[in-house]
Amino acid sequence: MHSVYLSCSDVANMTGVKTRTVWGWIRSGKLRASRPGGRNYVVKREDLEAFMEADNGQKNRKGADVNAEQPEHCADHAGTV
Repeated sequence: MHSVYLSCSDVANMTGVKTRTVWGWIRSGKLRASRPGGRNYVVKREDLEAFMEADNGQKNRKGADVNAEQPEHCADHAGTV
């Protein structure tokens, strides 16, 4: 099975927060992410789902269902491995 990876911008759009907030979640260890190539973070879709289910003191501000189909703008550049 292949994993779908989302950029921090994708995560921010899906959760209704700013990209800086997503970076904070990652730096604090609340949201798992990796840095392939050492520069930009990517988040596995499963890790985002687990983060949202755990709530972590953050509500999904847009009311988006992170389990729903990936928005078209995300699908264009989200990587699969």
